[in-house]
Amino acid sequence: MNAYVISGVALSIAVFARFRSVGKKEMEFSEMKRLVEQSWQKVLPIQDAVPRIFYPKLFEIDPTTKPLFDQSTMEEQGKKLMKALNLSVATLGDLDKLVPVLADLGKRHAHYKVKPEHFDSVGAALIATLAAGLGDAFTPKVKQAWVKLYGIVVGVMKPAMEKELLNL
Repeated sequence: MNAYVISGVALSIAVFARFRSVGKKEMEFSEMKRLVEQSWQKVLPIQDAVPRIFYPKLFEIDPTTKPLFDQSTMEEQGKKLMKALNLSVATLGDLDKLVPVLADLGKRHAHYKVKPEHFDSVGAALIATLAAGLGDAFTPKVKQAWVKLYGIVVGVMKPAMEKELLNL
């Protein structure tokens, strides 16, 4: 991998981390929920393509993630990705239901050798995947909504994973 690719990957991750932590004007939860749900309805017809876009993008952004996956089971992994995304969108209005599921998912990721810094790479790959899948419908507001949703997901999964790592 040449220096331009590495610096581009580092820049992508840095931009995502900055956008996630700083963002623009704070978006109301109800607006975020509405935009995520509406845009997800546009993703559902092409949901089989999402993993085929997401994983290559993830491995491009962060090659250290590729060894975490058994390449012979990527179709199954894609189904798990879509199940997690569907659940996150469907239960966004019921955080009491969503939070324990995400915490459990975070704990399981500790056993998969996921590192805390991988969350930014996954977020960048998710945003790039949604941008590719939604095209012009991936407006700055929709992007902001998805970044906020991903922030909620990471805000639950990452601490649960880190706590589980202490117990390994």
